[in-house]
Amino acid sequence: MLEEAEAYKCLSASISETDREDRVVLEHVLGRVSASTVRSTMPMPRFANAMVDGYALPKGRHEVGAGFRVIGEQPAGVDLELAVSEGEAVRIFTGAPLPKGTGAVIMQEVVRVLGDDRVEIEDAIVPGRGFREAGDDLCEGQTILSPGDILTSQRMALLASQGCGEVVVKPQIRAHVISTGDELKAVGDLLAPGELYESNALMLCAMGAEQGFPGWTRGHVVDNPASLRQAIASVVGENDFLFLSGGVSVGDHDHVRGVLRDLGMREHFWRVRVQPGKPVLVGTLGDCHVLGLPGNPVSSFVSFYLFAVPALRSWLGLPAPARLRAVLKRPAKNDANRPHYLRGHLDLVARTFDLVGLQKSHGMLGLSKASALARVPAETHLSAGDEVEVLPV
Repeated sequence: MLEEAEAYKCLSASISETDREDRVVLEHVLGRVSASTVRSTMPMPRFANAMVDGYALPKGRHEVGAGFRVIGEQPAGVDLELAVSEGEAVRIFTGAPLPKGTGAVIMQEVVRVLGDDRVEIEDAIVPGRGFREAGDDLCEGQTILSPGDILTSQRMALLASQGCGEVVVKPQIRAHVISTGDELKAVGDLLAPGELYESNALMLCAMGAEQGFPGWTRGHVVDNPASLRQAIASVVGENDFLFLSGGVSVGDHDHVRGVLRDLGMREHFWRVRVQPGKPVLVGTLGDCHVLGLPGNPVSSFVSFYLFAVPALRSWLGLPAPARLRAVLKRPAKNDANRPHYLRGHLDLVARTFDLVGLQKSHGMLGLSKASALARVPAETHLSAGDEVEVLPV
């Protein structure tokens, strides 16, 4: 059985960053991982422009009561190539190009209109006020996207502002989830005594989507080696990752490890000194990364965050999720000889962690309310007010 730190090292060594790339139109890249460097093709703003609706005034300081003759109007969307000289003003609107010779733009709320072509200012004007210089935000040739950047709505807007219509990104992760167990039935089926509804495969696919990896497929197999072998063989060649829930421990009906080894899986490790999730299995079958997770819902959930999420992110060239420190709101103890990941609520503002629900591997109600996992080291008793390491989920 591996210690937790050794398992992470082994996991990292077993996953190589993919060299596959996709070229995707901008409107479809949300959440994808950039695989290229993109540089700006124009400065931002592209030209000096007004920040407010008002009047463009000539260079120099202008005091309250100063009057100006309005010589024209500059709207947004077209450059009329106007110029403004001493004693003159140009009516201007937000985003419109500045007339040549402009020293400041005064907002219309502090201007008194005296006639069709005369205005008087009611506020002193400092040079440089009320407009944006060209290149004030971004220079031409500046890096605006780097490999490993997540394509957020903000980054998409920046790329669009540069006229970038396509982005080279890492591929979508292809993954399949197989749940195992004779006792599990599909939602909607009638349950016989001793049967349960299957929930892990649905949960794991949803967890993948929450991490930015949508579109995973799933299936269920009974505890039969032949059926399991057929199910694995039918999907392993067309997926980057295969997750199996249940059947990875040492029971008479736990066939996952044996079937995978018969199929030629290279096993990287099996069983880690953590709770919940000790019987986790990590290996490679062909080009597909295989992770066997425990069947209990909480154990499957915790194992996914501890091992699957770092593996998925590593495949895309991303670092493992950051862990935080938080203050316990109530005591937490762990008498076991391995770290225990407790489920609870993390208050990111106050940086506090509070336990929620039953801290056992079948405690789904508490799990449904959890926003983080707190790592309590082996044989450790912590008091309210003590700091603990937490992993947001």
